[in-house]
Amino acid sequence: MKIQTEIEIQTKAEIIWKILMDFKKYPEWNPFIIHISGIPDEGNNLKVKLGGMEFKPKVLKNQFEETFIWKGKLLVSGIFDGTHSFQLKEMENGNTLFQHSENLTE
Repeated sequence: MKIQTEIEIQTKAEIIWKILMDFKKYPEWNPFIIHISGIPDEGNNLKVKLGGMEFKPKVLKNQFEETFIWKGKLLVSGIFDGTHSFQLKEMENGNTLFQHSENLTE
Protein backbone atom coordinates (compact mmCIF):
# COMPACT_ATOMS: atom_id res chain seq x y z
CA MET A 1 0.00 0.00 0.00
CA LYS A 2 1.28 3.48 -0.84
CA ILE A 3 0.10 6.81 0.52
CA GLN A 4 1.22 9.86 -1.41
CA THR A 5 0.53 13.59 -1.19
CA GLU A 6 1.96 16.66 -2.85
CA ILE A 7 1.57 20.40 -2.51
CA GLU A 8 3.05 23.42 -4.24
CA ILE A 9 4.57 25.70 -1.60
CA GLN A 10 5.31 29.34 -2.33
CA THR A 11 8.92 29.34 -1.21
CA LYS A 12 12.28 27.93 -2.20
CA ALA A 13 13.36 24.35 -1.43
CA GLU A 14 16.10 25.74 0.80
CA ILE A 15 13.54 27.10 3.30
CA ILE A 16 11.48 23.89 3.33
CA TRP A 17 14.63 21.78 3.76
CA LYS A 18 15.66 23.74 6.87
CA ILE A 19 12.25 23.07 8.42
CA LEU A 20 12.32 19.39 7.42
CA MET A 21 15.75 18.85 8.99
CA ASP A 22 14.93 20.71 12.23
CA PHE A 23 13.79 17.63 14.17
CA LYS A 24 13.27 19.49 17.46
CA LYS A 25 10.45 21.53 15.91
CA TYR A 26 8.53 18.64 14.29
CA PRO A 27 5.82 18.63 17.01
CA GLU A 28 5.06 22.27 16.12
CA TRP A 29 3.92 21.41 12.59
CA ASN A 30 3.48 17.63 12.46
CA PRO A 31 0.64 16.38 14.68
CA PHE A 32 1.73 12.73 14.31
CA ILE A 33 5.39 12.93 15.31
CA ILE A 34 5.81 13.66 19.02
CA HIS A 35 9.60 13.33 18.98
CA ILE A 36 12.32 12.76 16.41
CA SER A 37 16.06 12.76 16.97
CA GLY A 38 19.29 11.53 15.47
CA ILE A 39 21.74 12.53 12.76
CA PRO A 40 20.01 12.29 9.36
CA ASP A 41 23.04 10.92 7.49
CA GLU A 42 22.59 7.94 5.18
CA GLY A 43 22.98 4.67 7.09
CA ASN A 44 22.17 6.21 10.48
CA ASN A 45 19.13 5.33 12.56
CA LEU A 46 16.74 7.99 13.83
CA LYS A 47 14.53 7.74 16.90
CA VAL A 48 10.89 8.56 16.13
CA LYS A 49 7.94 8.59 18.52
CA LEU A 50 4.37 8.52 17.16
CA GLY A 51 1.78 8.56 19.92
CA GLY A 52 2.57 5.53 22.10
CA MET A 53 4.78 3.91 19.43
CA GLU A 54 8.50 4.36 19.07
CA PHE A 55 10.67 3.08 16.24
CA LYS A 56 14.17 3.56 14.85
CA PRO A 57 14.07 4.02 11.08
CA LYS A 58 17.23 3.87 9.00
CA VAL A 59 18.06 6.82 6.75
CA LEU A 60 18.29 5.50 3.19
CA LYS A 61 18.90 8.76 1.36
CA ASN A 62 19.65 12.35 2.29
CA GLN A 63 20.26 14.47 -0.78
CA PHE A 64 20.57 18.11 0.31
CA GLU A 65 17.47 20.19 -0.46
CA GLU A 66 16.00 17.43 -2.67
CA THR A 67 15.33 14.03 -1.06
CA PHE A 68 15.04 12.55 2.43
CA ILE A 69 14.07 8.89 2.79
CA TRP A 70 13.95 6.56 5.78
CA LYS A 71 12.77 2.99 6.27
CA GLY A 72 11.20 1.88 9.51
CA LYS A 73 9.77 -1.35 10.83
CA LEU A 74 7.23 -2.26 13.44
CA LEU A 75 8.17 -5.16 15.67
CA VAL A 76 10.06 -7.57 13.36
CA SER A 77 11.74 -6.53 10.10
CA GLY A 78 9.92 -7.72 7.00
CA ILE A 79 6.55 -8.13 8.70
CA PHE A 80 5.37 -4.52 8.44
CA ASP A 81 7.92 -2.09 6.97
CA GLY A 82 7.40 1.47 5.80
CA THR A 83 9.56 3.61 3.53
CA HIS A 84 8.92 7.29 4.20
CA SER A 85 9.94 9.76 1.50
CA PHE A 86 10.11 13.55 1.22
CA GLN A 87 10.90 15.02 -2.23
CA LEU A 88 11.43 18.71 -3.01
CA LYS A 89 11.40 19.96 -6.60
CA GLU A 90 12.01 23.62 -7.36
CA MET A 91 9.73 24.98 -10.03
CA GLU A 92 10.38 27.65 -12.64
CA ASN A 93 7.99 30.06 -10.87
CA GLY A 94 10.19 30.01 -7.71
CA ASN A 95 7.83 27.73 -5.76
CA THR A 96 8.63 24.20 -4.61
CA LEU A 97 6.67 21.03 -5.26
CA PHE A 98 6.75 19.09 -1.98
CA GLN A 99 5.98 15.37 -2.32
CA HIS A 100 5.50 13.10 0.65
CA SER A 101 4.88 9.38 0.56
CA GLU A 102 4.77 6.25 2.70
CA ASN A 103 5.18 2.88 1.01
CA LEU A 104 4.00 0.11 3.33
CA THR A 105 4.94 -3.54 2.80
CA GLU A 106 3.89 -6.70 4.63
